[in-house]
Amino acid sequence: MKDKRGNLQLTESVLVMFFVLVIIAIGLVVFYRFQLNSLHDYENEYREKQIMSMLMTLPNELGYTFMGKSENAIDTSRLFSFGHDYGFKTIILEEVYPKSSEAVDCTRENYPDCNRFIVYDKTSQRFENKLVESRPVSLYYPLEDRFKAGKLIIEWHY
Repeated sequence: MKDKRGNLQLTESVLVMFFVLVIIAIGLVVFYRFQLNSLHDYENEYREKQIMSMLMTLPNELGYTFMGKSENAIDTSRLFSFGHDYGFKTIILEEVYPKSSEAVDCTRENYPDCNRFIVYDKTSQRFENKLVESRPVSLYYPLEDRFKAGKLIIEWHY
């Protein structure tokens, strides 16, 4: 009789230990998932901050200066010789006013009779997601000595 009771207590102890270990394992898996989601949120927040920073500083790199004085406009003639590496991004400048009927991509041959500059374009097939941010800018066309309203668009491929 004592042998069966001892066996029963041993079996109960093993089952209790098993359930405790299962609960601890489930807790660790939930904690790991929570931490992983938190890291993805931080990564997305970092991407957004990088793009916003780029939107703020990029017009300064392509800026128009007149007699040594910096103007608040992007010199469109400088866009053809822009040679920085920004990773997997697409940088587009679009003329939004005066509005034209169709988008004409700018090349050296059709400049300034165009309204869309693809300043930088590097994509990859392995990236499926895209973060897009834009801001209004002033575009300066030095051949015509005219200012036009535009939009700076940055697409981050990840």
